[in-house]
Amino acid sequence: MRLDPQLAEALLAALPEPVVLLGRDGQLRDAVVPPAAHPGALAHLERFLAGPHAPAALRLLRELGDDDRVHTLDLGPGPEDRRFELRMSRSHGDTVLALMHDVTEQRLLERRMLDEVARAQQQMGSDLHDGVCQQLTGLLLLAQALEGAAKRGEPIALADLSQLREHLAAGAVEVRQVSQSLYPVVLSQHGLVDALRQLCDSVSALHRLRCSCITSLTHLSLAGAAIQLYRIAQEAVANAVRHARCTTITVEFARDGGELVLSISDDGTGLPASPATRPPGMGLHSMSHRAEAIGAFLSITPREGGGTVVRCALPEVQSAESEPA
Repeated sequence: MRLDPQLAEALLAALPEPVVLLGRDGQLRDAVVPPAAHPGALAHLERFLAGPHAPAALRLLRELGDDDRVHTLDLGPGPEDRRFELRMSRSHGDTVLALMHDVTEQRLLERRMLDEVARAQQQMGSDLHDGVCQQLTGLLLLAQALEGAAKRGEPIALADLSQLREHLAAGAVEVRQVSQSLYPVVLSQHGLVDALRQLCDSVSALHRLRCSCITSLTHLSLAGAAIQLYRIAQEAVANAVRHARCTTITVEFARDGGELVLSISDDGTGLPASPATRPPGMGLHSMSHRAEAIGAFLSITPREGGGTVVRCALPEVQSAESEPA
């Protein structure tokens, strides 16, 4: 079936990015630039094809076959620091059909995620150095003192053994806290529901506020989505504790139609209306990225009566790999 020319033109115009026809020689043969596209996108492509990276682009154009694979080419920084990719698919004789794609937000998100990982690693290193390493140093000194006493035939005091036990217990707590930050043991052993309950209990105990988990769900087939949902809840709760000045946080996990819905609400001050005035490090991009990775929809809205609601809706799909029973 062939599309009506006017319909085909309307469909192309509705695309958010330019559609281009490139010659195997690297020349721009034709282009459809929709109104939503960045005005400098096409000029950036032409500069790229004539610049120092042109040989790599020409090599890819010549090697592109008449198949269903999509090949991407990073066009580098463009106008207003925008970044573009060229996504090329089928070849038609001596020409190649390609779509220009603005990946600026994707690149920014990737950079933020890398920064978050670096900050987490730095924090972990600091915690290990200031906590566990200090505990181990104390244990080593105490063990050396006890060893010296034993060699001299002196009795070992009960108080020294009690101190050794206390140091060991404190070190175990430090290691457990670090391991929990990497991957909650309860999540792998008992599943998401128990992990959310433990998260709420921990926050209530540490921060002198009421953090409750409301759910009637038990064992779910979530496969790899469980850790992402847990991290979204963890980030939303941490934001409420750090920024919202709230007294109550509620984590709800329920089934709604064909979706599993995780919501985290607080009675705090709410998010500033403008993203520019929000405190740094709130992890909003991180939560959105995690939701997108598992095919969920994330929304952050004001709570009726004051505060904020973070809602993540995941289409429920049966998986062969289920959570622990």
